[in-house]
Amino acid sequence: MRVVAGTDSRITSPEFEQDRAAIRAALDEITRSQWFRNTKRCREFLQYAVAETLAGRAARLTERSIGVLVFGRSPDYDTNEDGIVRTSALEVRKRLAQYYHELGPGSAVRIEMVPGGYVPDFRLPEDVPADVGSAPQSSATAVAGSAKPLFRAYAMWIAGILLLATAALAGRRLRFGDPLDVFWEPMGKGAKSLIIVVGAEPPIPLQDLDPANKQTPSTLDVVRSDRTGFADAVVVAQVTGLLAARERHTEVHRASSLTLDDLRKVPAVFVGNTPWTDRLSADLRFQVKRDNATGTLEITDRGVSTPWKVNAMAPYAQRNKDWAVISRFRDPRTEQLVLLLCGLGSDGTAAAGEFVSRPDLLSTFVHQTPVGWQHKNFQIVVEVDLINGSAGQPHVLETFFW
Repeated sequence: MRVVAGTDSRITSPEFEQDRAAIRAALDEITRSQWFRNTKRCREFLQYAVAETLAGRAARLTERSIGVLVFGRSPDYDTNEDGIVRTSALEVRKRLAQYYHELGPGSAVRIEMVPGGYVPDFRLPEDVPADVGSAPQSSATAVAGSAKPLFRAYAMWIAGILLLATAALAGRRLRFGDPLDVFWEPMGKGAKSLIIVVGAEPPIPLQDLDPANKQTPSTLDVVRSDRTGFADAVVVAQVTGLLAARERHTEVHRASSLTLDDLRKVPAVFVGNTPWTDRLSADLRFQVKRDNATGTLEITDRGVSTPWKVNAMAPYAQRNKDWAVISRFRDPRTEQLVLLLCGLGSDGTAAAGEFVSRPDLLSTFVHQTPVGWQHKNFQIVVEVDLINGSAGQPHVLETFFW
């Protein structure tokens, strides 16, 4: 967008890539400043708001979507009780004001967030026409005029360096982008919907008779038998909420009711350990294995035992860690992308769901990936610490791309 002197230079949707690149460069400077580098909450809030706006998704910047996608709140959290988005926006506005007060009024690109909303505005520098005088040149002016070609060449050299730097920064942003968008975009590309598969136990069939009492199961028996783990349910809610915020339609299936034909139609996300995840990951490097005799679950590396294991029969209070494998790959049998979120225990599965739902956690992974990783298959092994039954933040142990 070219802005003419004397016009309002505030915009919310830059038309040209050169303007968007300048805004991204300004954002990078802001987040590295003393006002933002030590406040993770404000930094991530501003980065997410700017990225969504530049991507043309400003309409999605609602209090609930920011709470879910930036701050890891559940999709149904009470925004009246939890004001993290409102207080963070207020803090971001205050820090932006401090940043520009320190920088002075001559700053090239300004990023502002108007009170009452979460969509940032951008102010680009105005083009000021040069004064054209008609007075004759003095001798001093003539000398200065003779230096103009040299100055012009120097200015062009500086402009070229800045242009290359801006292009490099734009390329870096294009590679990394918003971590959630970059991670999840391939899962829904070209598909009308996704299916989310959970290892829920099916209800008791009504036709099953008790041979001794000749009684069919009661309504309460059926309700009690139709259940899934709490951690799995939380992960399903996180994934469906995240995808709903990105206008992706999802369908939840029990693993027991899934068919291979279902998997040939659309991409699928598998939550927890099911016979399907065992089958789909049979040829992968990292796999979740279980020993029914000893009650041990572990992650193997090319079939070799690793330290990442838990004893399911041991007291839960004695456990201080859990692990999970996150696998995203194109299955050759279905020709569709699948995402497996498999923990050794419930805490591992919850950690996997948290990892793929939070931009700050995904960002640490994305910035360590090889070029073109978005189009590759990959696996991530994550670990989470447990303290008195409470889980910490998951972190990456191993990655593998192919």
